[in-house]
Amino acid sequence: MADVGQFVSPGVSVAHIFAVDYVEVRLPIPDSELAFLDLRVDYRGDTERQGGPQVVLYADFAGDRHSWQGTIVRVEGEIDPVSRMVNAIAQVDDPYGRDGEKGSMPLAVGLFVEAEIIGREVENAIVVPRLALRNDNSVLVVDEENRLRFREVDIVRVGRENAVVARGLTAGERVCVSMLEAVTDGMKVRTINDREKPLSEDPEGQPPGEAGESGDSGDPDKQPPDTSEMRNES
Repeated sequence: MADVGQFVSPGVSVAHIFAVDYVEVRLPIPDSELAFLDLRVDYRGDTERQGGPQVVLYADFAGDRHSWQGTIVRVEGEIDPVSRMVNAIAQVDDPYGRDGEKGSMPLAVGLFVEAEIIGREVENAIVVPRLALRNDNSVLVVDEENRLRFREVDIVRVGRENAVVARGLTAGERVCVSMLEAVTDGMKVRTINDREKPLSEDPEGQPPGEAGESGDSGDPDKQPPDTSEMRNES
């Protein structure tokens, strides 16, 4: 950089210039996640659908949380050999707010951001707690008689806390989220909603087992269900 009155030599950098009409942000994405965004590794814009997937950028700065709307305009045509990530480029128009609301936080160059990209829709999908999944892509459903039933499901995506199930569950069904070791199909249980009720003895006369939990499967547009305690009555 150079100051007023300073002599500079040819080839010396004297300034950094940034555009203010729009800014581009590189978003590293695991290659396995591209399928949920309908993006190819050679994506260069889509004239048929008026741009790429929508993206919302978030940043915490000076004690406040700020957000900006943008669009994925292209994907860099290479995969990082170390991280196995693919860089998607998000474009945000008017990052400094010159044509919009005055006093808003600008998306300044060098600011660290988080991105939320709008992915493709999965019709009739159900969101369940990740703890509800078993090792064999199945879940334990609590039926109307408070008995556990094994149910195979088609899992579309598994996140940190929730999983998206495409087929196998119906909205409103209760699923078990307890890590039970010995489970049999038809095992009698009691949910947390019934915990104040006395345990009725099973016809076979077996004593109640260890406590567990269950939760309702929900719609993907709703928050994950609260877990509920349940107890074995078999």
